[in-house]
Amino acid sequence: MEIQKTEGVFYRTKSGDGYVAVKTEDGTENIPVAVSYNSDVYDGDTVSISVSFSQGTRRFDKTDKLGKIIKVVKRAKTTVIGECLLISNKLYLLPDGYIPFRIPIKHGKGILKCREGDKIEAEINKYKAVSAMRAIPVRILGKAGTYDANFKAAVSDTPHFSKFSANAERQSQGTKPVEAKNYVSKRTDLRSKPVFTFTDSVFESSGLGFSVSREEGGFKVGIHIADVAEYLPVDSDLDKEASLRGRSILNSRNGSAMLPKSFVNSVCSFNEKREFLAVSVFIEYDEMGNATDTEFCESVISPVLDASAADVDELISGGDSSALIPLRRKYSTAAEQIICMYELAALLRAKRIENGGVDFDLCERMFGFDSGHRIKTMSLKFKSDSALMVNEIFISAGRAVAEKLFYSGAGCVYAGSREMKYDYITGCPEDRFYLNETEYYKEGYTRKEAIVSRGTFFEKHCFETISVECDTPVLSFSPLFHYIYGVDKYTEFFFPAEKYSHLTNLRAIKAYINDKDFDVRKAAEGVSNEEKAGKALKALTRIMTIDFLKENSDKVFDATVIKASPDGVRVLLDCGVAGTVTLNTESGFSAGDRVKVRLKEGDYVTGRAVFAFTE
Repeated sequence: MEIQKTEGVFYRTKSGDGYVAVKTEDGTENIPVAVSYNSDVYDGDTVSISVSFSQGTRRFDKTDKLGKIIKVVKRAKTTVIGECLLISNKLYLLPDGYIPFRIPIKHGKGILKCREGDKIEAEINKYKAVSAMRAIPVRILGKAGTYDANFKAAVSDTPHFSKFSANAERQSQGTKPVEAKNYVSKRTDLRSKPVFTFTDSVFESSGLGFSVSREEGGFKVGIHIADVAEYLPVDSDLDKEASLRGRSILNSRNGSAMLPKSFVNSVCSFNEKREFLAVSVFIEYDEMGNATDTEFCESVISPVLDASAADVDELISGGDSSALIPLRRKYSTAAEQIICMYELAALLRAKRIENGGVDFDLCERMFGFDSGHRIKTMSLKFKSDSALMVNEIFISAGRAVAEKLFYSGAGCVYAGSREMKYDYITGCPEDRFYLNETEYYKEGYTRKEAIVSRGTFFEKHCFETISVECDTPVLSFSPLFHYIYGVDKYTEFFFPAEKYSHLTNLRAIKAYINDKDFDVRKAAEGVSNEEKAGKALKALTRIMTIDFLKENSDKVFDATVIKASPDGVRVLLDCGVAGTVTLNTESGFSAGDRVKVRLKEGDYVTGRAVFAFTE
């Protein structure tokens, strides 16, 4: 039997076993390994394995290889965060994640003292001997049941909510916009093209411009992004710190930006009426909405106006003719473009939905805060028609841009929506790859095919296409329900991935334009930092949601029943929170019933909310 040795990253499946993701010349190969529950290997650890070839691999594995872990090469984490528990007069650390069991807390001279109920960060020693493993407290975050302690825990893996260094701030403040007209001879001059920007809560920076026109037999869309790379030298202090942040975290009490405000206002925002350096993408569509050609260029643009979401909604929805006259005058330089853009977006959406597309991103959770930064209100805000219009253009443009880079051999970052894992129940892969010369097509496990699509340099432009369809529509919060209930028929839907760096892919596109080499796989660390920031944002949203519920524990909420079973009733509050009502007997409820509930229990770590019926 042939045996090979290699290294990769370990991930544990829900079944308790795991696999090791090994990078190869053709991409990433997932090799199954057998591990016990209390082994000393944890999610994300880099391990050395021996690989043998066998026909007896697990049911859902699409390989004849089987791995055996030899040793841990590098731990995914050197510290863990969790709650202090007092059991039989002994203190234990119950980690929020990474290590799946409690760990005795070490005491002694020079070691930070902690108490029951504290949320702490601790170093772990003696990894290899599980029975001898100890947690050494290094930082007390606060009480486990408080917002502040869980907030600190959520952002512990990122530099967000800390200040930029003095050097980075000086670099930011010293960055001034160049005289764009001096670059016209080196770039494509688009100053005469009526480019407009778009302001909405989803696109706050206005660092994106658009130009749309009808061409013979179709459309031509121009998407223009501020050329940040021109002002930000690689490996400079500001570049390093921005890369560590990965992305901005805005849906929180204070917010934390990827770049200092002074830098953004100076060179990234198209709000000011002046000439800008940009990178432009032009995509041609036929009358059926198929992208037929994609071109890139470094450009100089001069935006003619900034369109607000509310005004654009009025323009594209029709409304009262007399009321539209002032808007048409205000947007005279861009009104036809906006209407044309809406027509194309409607065509693209109809085509996507006809092919089985499902929209999972129609609304966003909004928080309101009082003067003391406590959460006062929470609601679901449905995205405006104009925001959905822009998103639809981005979905299509993202794929067109990535295909251009892919087939040119330039390469770009693309990803699935989560870390590399297999769902044990459904066998559905959730893979992350870096684009190279090999096309990735993963055959599905239940008469379906999962295709990991290609990403772009735009926000929310990485999409994962997974074939699945439900015979009976199911109101759900994630594609998981569609996997479980989709038994016989499968079609495509899109699910937005994490936001990937404008900057990383912007540099890749500039390298393509200037015929220079750019190995995007070198950006792996930056992608990882973006994922950390994305996870932190989700965790903060979850924590703020639970905090709002706890602050309003006496309040009665209106809700809709999603699913009823003997184990409990799944409900969706009108403010967008999902939760469960546990029952001891048959509920008598069915999906769609309107009910009133009150919070019974909320968990900051898991985001789990348990409610009780009030009537």
